[in-house]
Amino acid sequence: LLLPKMAKAVYKDTVDRHFGLALKYYAHFTSPIRRYPDLLLHRMIKKYLHGELSKNASIYEKNMKKWWMSLSEKERKAEEVSRVINDLYMCQYMSDKIDLSFDGIISWLKETNIYVELSSGVEGAIFLKWGKSNITKWWLILDPLRGALVDGKWKIFYQIGQSIHVKIREVGMGTRRVEMETI
Repeated sequence: LLLPKMAKAVYKDTVDRHFGLALKYYAHFTSPIRRYPDLLLHRMIKKYLHGELSKNASIYEKNMKKWWMSLSEKERKAEEVSRVINDLYMCQYMSDKIDLSFDGIISWLKETNIYVELSSGVEGAIFLKWGKSNITKWWLILDPLRGALVDGKWKIFYQIGQSIHVKIREVGMGTRRVEMETI
């Protein structure tokens, strides 16, 4: 539930310690088929292991920062396009399900929204606004350490991972949102 919400990697030409592993030198990569930055890193490691990196060192040193910045930007753009398309498909799928009820799991919380993921993978939101939801927000406070919306006495009302029963309130193709309410 939390993985898609976590900060994304940024490709750099500098050596940074890994925050969790406390390693001086660290490179994380997946299959080279998946991402071009990983393919570039695989190529560099292969050249290093075969003693060929020093022949091309000036090319790498000259262009590395530009390459990593460009690749980071392109990956972010591709993720955004993917998210927009996914949102549109979810809205299209849910467009004929208004007023139907579903069981879901709270996938994320904000002070103004409860995000719910249904078993179909569709994610929607309960908007905590006056007049738009059957939940009034004036008495709920976000507790980020517990991943919960709590009352003034810190009693948990909604928490990430909690099961919740919802009804589809509205589907907006223009806003790419599935609005829900609790039942």
